[in-house]
Amino acid sequence: MSGRDGPATATISIARCVCRSLQPLATLEGVALIALQTAEARAEIGHYCGRAPLLNLGAEIRDFSDTMAILENIDHLVTVDTSVGHLAGAMGVPTTILLPFAPDWRWLTVHSDSPWYPSVTLVRQDKPGQWGSVVETLVGQLE
Repeated sequence: MSGRDGPATATISIARCVCRSLQPLATLEGVALIALQTAEARAEIGHYCGRAPLLNLGAEIRDFSDTMAILENIDHLVTVDTSVGHLAGAMGVPTTILLPFAPDWRWLTVHSDSPWYPSVTLVRQDKPGQWGSVVETLVGQLE
């Protein structure tokens, strides 16, 4: 799991909504969650109450070298549109990027694959602000 940090308040808010919506992932058999949130977004992890174990590594991440070391040792990254998603895609790490209804231009408008990163799958909102169907699609893909 990765959320966005930094000055973009609207994007932080989106990442927090997604984090709360990811609870169904915790019901999947054999899943352990690793949180990569840094800075103020780390506090959101304190609201997690799922069945799957959660390892919060955000405080250990100092730079992209640390992030790369973590990404080299995971099975699959789930993130919103963040630098971590781009890094994972460039590294060939299996990644699902959860996109809002009106995503950044680079993700185009109808594709579920990425022209930039072959290891990335895109899951898009059907309606603005509605993450439930996005997470439902993600859970179905991971089962």
